[in-house]
Amino acid sequence: MYRSKFLLAVLLCLVPAIAFGHDLQCPDLTLAQRWVGYLSWLGLAYGLGTVLIGLGILFVFGGVIVQIIASLRYLLEVVAYVLCASAIALAWYSDPAYQLPYLMAACIGFAGCVYLTIWLHDLTGDDPRVVMGILMVVWGAVAIIFNQVAIGFLAVGALMGVLGFSIGVGAGYYAFGFERDDVIPRTTTTAFILLAAFVAEKLLWPGAPAWVSVFAPGAFWLGSFVAFTGILIMSFSWYGGTQISYLPMQVVTVVTLVAAVSLGMVFNIVPLPGMAGTFFVLFWASKTLDFHWRSAIGVGFSMMCCGGILVGAWYAATTNPEVAKHFLALVH
Repeated sequence: MYRSKFLLAVLLCLVPAIAFGHDLQCPDLTLAQRWVGYLSWLGLAYGLGTVLIGLGILFVFGGVIVQIIASLRYLLEVVAYVLCASAIALAWYSDPAYQLPYLMAACIGFAGCVYLTIWLHDLTGDDPRVVMGILMVVWGAVAIIFNQVAIGFLAVGALMGVLGFSIGVGAGYYAFGFERDDVIPRTTTTAFILLAAFVAEKLLWPGAPAWVSVFAPGAFWLGSFVAFTGILIMSFSWYGGTQISYLPMQVVTVVTLVAAVSLGMVFNIVPLPGMAGTFFVLFWASKTLDFHWRSAIGVGFSMMCCGGILVGAWYAATTNPEVAKHFLALVH
């Protein structure tokens, strides 16, 4: 008899509806018992079911949004180009002092639009220089129309991209270099032509019109940087391959950098001496690393020599104001 009452009490506790119908109550559950209840199969089914319902709602609405975007992708492409054109129009009707933000947004946005067009229309190709050529033409036209040096800098940078030199920016790093070894001589030569045009403009055409001078800072900075970087790379032993081409390349590099420093200081072409002088220091510092050492002692000794040359050049420049001004000045 007592056993049947005990089983009935257990049954009533497990089935709350029956317990309510018999006007009975189960004892209060402890915290541990409640957690065990949540971890039961029914609790797992309830939790899993609610999660699946929530995910289903997200996928349904997400799919709808994706379909809407997919159906309007060509409209979005047109809107993107219209926004770039609108930014240029705002710059046209704005005060010249406030034009640059609109123009930078339009030019950078145009680059994004071009890549959006390539992605939407599934355009493929093995030569990215076509895109850089389009950007060079558009950015160059904007730079000339609005006489904005910063946009001219972008146009010259696109030209360097056409020639095979690129600069990349990522999370916590900057990277620059040439696409392939075979493009280094051609790109370096073109960069020297740009630098020579900048020097000629400063010496022979000081009153150059705005559509020429707007590209001067970009021609100097990118021209000198790419040219001196290329000649520095070609002066390494691993690039030349043979001793016959290695030695003449050292002479060419030294003569070129010394001539650039001398030309800039004699004719006060700021900051050509600083740029060429910096690469001249890097050249001599790199020569200590241009040996094929066979031991850790040799590698360590070459690294110490390289660091000593760099630190010594820094000390000489900072203690001599006449030298330091060439490294700190901007293009005049």
